[in-house]
Amino acid sequence: MLRRLISLGCQYSETKTLERKIILVNIAALMASLTTAIYYAIYLVFDNPTLLYSGGAQMLTLPLFALVLAANYSGRFTFARWSLFITSISSVLIAITSGQGTVFNTHFYFMLFAILPIALFKNDEWRSKAMMTSVNMVFYIYLEVFGWPHDAAMDLLTETQVMFLQIMVAASCISCLMILQSINEVYAEQAEQSLQRQAFTDGLTGLYNRRYFSIQLQSKLIRERLCLLLLDVDHFKQVNDNYGHAAGDQALIHLADTISAYLRPDEMFARIGGEEFAILLPAHEAVIRAEQIRQAVAHTPLFFQTNKINLTISIGVHESRENDSEEDIMRGADNALYQAKATGRDKVITTQTSAYKKTS
Repeated sequence: MLRRLISLGCQYSETKTLERKIILVNIAALMASLTTAIYYAIYLVFDNPTLLYSGGAQMLTLPLFALVLAANYSGRFTFARWSLFITSISSVLIAITSGQGTVFNTHFYFMLFAILPIALFKNDEWRSKAMMTSVNMVFYIYLEVFGWPHDAAMDLLTETQVMFLQIMVAASCISCLMILQSINEVYAEQAEQSLQRQAFTDGLTGLYNRRYFSIQLQSKLIRERLCLLLLDVDHFKQVNDNYGHAAGDQALIHLADTISAYLRPDEMFARIGGEEFAILLPAHEAVIRAEQIRQAVAHTPLFFQTNKINLTISIGVHESRENDSEEDIMRGADNALYQAKATGRDKVITTQTSAYKKTS
């Protein structure tokens, strides 16, 4: 239930930035409602007539916070933001002017309200940001300098009760800022991860791209001996010519899925060219597993529309040697792949051995 309330209006969001602002407004409205209710419950316990009167007046603003959620739900985001700030300011002013005065430092909320527009309004709504920040700063400075008198009934409160309510004001302001920062951090991390995925992932197959593969290859070469497998789809041009480019795209996706099933989660698999793929495997089992992959592709046809398309791949395998550079290992695997293509395709060839005899 809480998650649904927090995400009200997100269905209209076209960007993550707007979604974040919608969620922040919803959370702020819910926190303001909860804080108002908690204060009133404390006032009931203290049984002070002035607190009961001002707290009751503040409770009348709760339907207006509900209006903020309703505005977001209907897609009226600017109205929701302004409703939130106007209602919040009104609630604090009601508390101060209806007898509480500034004895609890309630005017500190205006400092909080002066900061929030920066996070809640969009960059192109700078006028709204400036106006809301300025208004709240004026309220805060005035009340901090001149204060506001409290009713005589407030003097009936004990020093402990006053201190408790002062701590409540400070704690609620700090918690609001912490929640705001936490949500911003979550969305910042998500945005960074999304950019990394875009930078390192092939858009068609979902595999890693050549750039990321190169980074990982250089890193792994320093630590261990390994084998590089270069895979190329045999007669891929004929697939595009005979069935169309849509079929060619599906063929690449099909190959990526088929081969991935034969790899462990920590093994690097990337699309490094048009129909060329690369895999990094442990040296001691690379040739055997390369043959398993070749057979799996040959025995798993692609069904595209009404067509059954048989696909095969050629694989060049090169085992890294001491002091091999990225260029060395890529050149070795590429030479082996060239030999596989030149000697009939649909086979595995290594730079250390002759053609690996394929099995049926």
